[in-house]
Amino acid sequence: MKKRFPFALLSLILASDVVTSDAVDVGLFTTDRSARALSHVQAGLDDDSLDQSALGRSFFTIPWVEAPSATTARDGLGPLFNANSCASCHKNNGGGAASTLGGKSLSRSIVIKLAQRVDALSNQTNLNAGFKPDPVYGGQLAINGTSDVPFEGQVAVTIDSRIFTYPDGRQVTLTKPLFRISQLNYGPLSETTTLQPRRSPALIGMGLVDAIPDTQLIQRQDEHDQNNDGISGRASWVFSVEEKKLKLGRFGWKASTTSVNEQVANAAHNDMGLTNPLFPDENCTAAQTACNRAYKSGGFDIPEQRLKAVSFYLRHLRVPVSQSVAQEEGGQLFLSTGCQACHQTAYTTDKGVEVNPYSDFLLHDMGDDLADDSGFTGSSLTGTDRQVQGAEWRTAPLWGLGLAKTLNPQAGYLHDGRATTIEQAILWHDGEALKAKNRFTQLNKKERDLLLSFLDVL
Repeated sequence: MKKRFPFALLSLILASDVVTSDAVDVGLFTTDRSARALSHVQAGLDDDSLDQSALGRSFFTIPWVEAPSATTARDGLGPLFNANSCASCHKNNGGGAASTLGGKSLSRSIVIKLAQRVDALSNQTNLNAGFKPDPVYGGQLAINGTSDVPFEGQVAVTIDSRIFTYPDGRQVTLTKPLFRISQLNYGPLSETTTLQPRRSPALIGMGLVDAIPDTQLIQRQDEHDQNNDGISGRASWVFSVEEKKLKLGRFGWKASTTSVNEQVANAAHNDMGLTNPLFPDENCTAAQTACNRAYKSGGFDIPEQRLKAVSFYLRHLRVPVSQSVAQEEGGQLFLSTGCQACHQTAYTTDKGVEVNPYSDFLLHDMGDDLADDSGFTGSSLTGTDRQVQGAEWRTAPLWGLGLAKTLNPQAGYLHDGRATTIEQAILWHDGEALKAKNRFTQLNKKERDLLLSFLDVL
């Protein structure tokens, strides 16, 4: 029989409640904490499913090439693109690098979205990505082009540093990346276009998140803060390219994508220039003549079968859990500081599996320091239009957080990769998270270390 725990205990017990549940019996989770922790396919799949997963992994991992090519199954890269494989942005299926490490170039795992405001009912094609594209450069800056197509531009980063001082006198250096575009090959950006950096997320538990019923997410929102706790999370309703209607967003930094398949199709199109059933047109704007004249194959670069295979592979990866029981003191501090108000647990999927992603998947105002200017008008639960503000972000799931550096030693945190440690990420919290951050900073060093150790084994 499946074990059930009070909400608080679920936050304190990492995987010990999960690893004894029915879910592990069917191989949904793994206790592997190595660099391969996010690479294990769920147990219990039949032969056809294993074949589909292997096919998806192949197209996820092996680089794509420019068309035409003898490798017809993997040609179609570009004409404009950022990376030539999914794996190049998701090392070991983990998250992207920090943007504040220095060096001559920015990691390909951080892309620059080009954002303008969009009305929910007037431009539904682009609504699922959370922004309106620049009229010349489109919705994302491409740093690479195929042989006869100039790249769009290059990205330079300078770093702004500031010192945060705890009440006990200990100091932490916080860094913020300042992005600048150079070598623009198609003229200037629109004056109303802003740069929106996005670090690639870890690909953890995507199938389980997809399987959480909408009702469980909707019932956790408190848009008007009726309980007066300072937290006013709200659901993100966005246009689904796949189903041609407004749906609940749950993936992406702005909860702007509604399903794993849509997320894969979107990334294939924007990051690698691969046409597919959901995004059938080449990733060129009308002003990009060379891009429009480039060779085009007769069908989709990644047809439906292969697209769904990649989605299947990602949906059926095991979720890593800790073999050890979390430090009780650190877990209690996670609760008493108020972190769990947004980083929530205790969901049940449509197949009855209990999961603890440590997120409410709602949008929250995180304050001006984390804000960008990407806004679009979405439909709220009541049906009225409301703009997603630049300071609003989906609560980042924390499961697997402690594996970030194991999967990618250069891993960063937050949407733009500004933080290089979990502690720095906490100290950037503001807005609705300010009270929780202040409670954290008021802890003594031993208590802060206990809470950070708790997070480090998630």
